[in-house]
Amino acid sequence: MPAYQVSATPAPGEVLGVVKDPLTWSLPFDRVLDGNLARLEQHASDLLVDQCMAEAGFDDYELMNSSAVPFPETSPHGNATLFNVAIAQKYGYRMAPDPSYKISWEKIDLQGGGYYDNKPESFKNQWYACLDEVQVELHGPPTTEYLEVDENGPIPIESQLNRFMVDTSSPELQAAAEQWRTCMAPQGISDLPEEPWEAGTLDLPESLMTRLDYWPTGDPSAGEISVATADAQCRESSGWTNLLYEATWDQQAAFVAANETEINGIVAENEAEAARMRSIITEAGGTP
Repeated sequence: MPAYQVSATPAPGEVLGVVKDPLTWSLPFDRVLDGNLARLEQHASDLLVDQCMAEAGFDDYELMNSSAVPFPETSPHGNATLFNVAIAQKYGYRMAPDPSYKISWEKIDLQGGGYYDNKPESFKNQWYACLDEVQVELHGPPTTEYLEVDENGPIPIESQLNRFMVDTSSPELQAAAEQWRTCMAPQGISDLPEEPWEAGTLDLPESLMTRLDYWPTGDPSAGEISVATADAQCRESSGWTNLLYEATWDQQAAFVAANETEINGIVAENEAEAARMRSIITEAGGTP
């Protein structure tokens, strides 16, 4: 039996302190796949690299990350992607700018390169050295040990989380998907998939990507906003959006319940690590 298979008992409306809310797409895994912790780690690293660069005589390093800001509108809990009519009208199929990352919030187009490509080699070499030094300071030296995994033994909880997929095979979801396809017919997408795809990814139908000249950075065209808005409306009118949220919540809640000890351990580790990062940020003069 898959760990996420739901039981006849309805899932609770609060799991791991996360309150069920389809309007913001809150999910039990928000506490497990902790987007806030990732932000804190990036901010702490950025501050320490800035200190390291300054001590080496480079005052032109720029802080790129912040943790004391809201999550993007398209990922309000730092984990799953929210897609609805209002978002489609603003961003098409793209992710909203991330207020925590300079390149995103300032909409800097790197043209496929890096922010410091034009810096001299002396700057880059010191930057790489500082990155390595800070990585060790924050997380210890990289391990060279090979972790043997028993192929016939239990699958580690981290691997189970990485492999977790929402089961959309229920008759209700499949019926909603068929209604969505019918609703989307006027958009003329010849390779429309059997189910709606995840917004903010490169999973769009190939013909639509070609038509829109789509790439998930930059601003959406009027054509993209038109198709995305119609898509979001079809997902909602068909029932797909609501049913998908309910299925995702129930299956994640079932996974948490089936792996309670391991999940509680991960959440506790996340909280301890977040507290450590906040302390480092504060000591470095930042705001966690």
